[in-house]
Amino acid sequence: MPSASEVPSASGTTAFEEEEGDGDEDGERGEEGERGEEGEEEEHEEVPSSHGSGKSKPLWIHGPAALPSPPKNEDEKLRIKMTNKDMLRLVGTMGRRLGGMLTCILKKNWPGLYKVSPNATPKLALKWEDYEVASYGTFAKADGRLVVPTCAIIVLKKFWDYYVVDAVHQEEATRVLVVMAKKKVRDVLYHAKKQAISHFYAETRGMRENKDKVIEEDLSIKAAEFASICPKWCDNKREGWDALVVRWTEDEEFKAKSIQNKANRGKGGTHNQ
Repeated sequence: MPSASEVPSASGTTAFEEEEGDGDEDGERGEEGERGEEGEEEEHEEVPSSHGSGKSKPLWIHGPAALPSPPKNEDEKLRIKMTNKDMLRLVGTMGRRLGGMLTCILKKNWPGLYKVSPNATPKLALKWEDYEVASYGTFAKADGRLVVPTCAIIVLKKFWDYYVVDAVHQEEATRVLVVMAKKKVRDVLYHAKKQAISHFYAETRGMRENKDKVIEEDLSIKAAEFASICPKWCDNKREGWDALVVRWTEDEEFKAKSIQNKANRGKGGTHNQ
């Protein structure tokens, strides 16, 4: 498998000095994690209101901020450093939060439904290990060689398109980045469900239900309603989104785990079992 250095450059405080509760590989998280931030930024969207005049009204709804254009050269990249806690920290105060950037990159390069071979059964990407085996595509190098990077290699490559660390720390920084990516993938899937519910209420009622309320009041929507709120980062992975919806609404094992997690939260504990 090619290394990140063989992949053509693509456009498109955290452990990273941020602490969030862990989620499990199915996208369900415990009490501590639910109140943590996903590392995203708010974006302003016009959401049609179903009340009154029916005119659109501006609502702040939580969604992934778009990735900026990558720096043109190494000198323009944002510098990060290793701390004595084996964490990554942005040098200075200017620049996007590392966690938010990683979240956006993970979403943009989510494998969705993928196959490990042409005749294999499609598998739904639920964890970082899926990024490590899912093929991103085929690239032709200048010397004519073809490389087939995984989604994981692309994620790491794109992250380092924006940031730079001292060469002596590059390997260790990448190791820390992978640790963060493993948790961020779980965060993305956990928040995707809550955000879809929040967006559905925004579009149908003209008001945003924040994720805390979605969690506390155990709000939910039907499969067809989830299907109508496919997020932008799944535009080219619609089959993957549909598979997530089936998992959330029809998978009995997932439902049972969710019920147990809610019971654990009610007892003041986390579910990580």
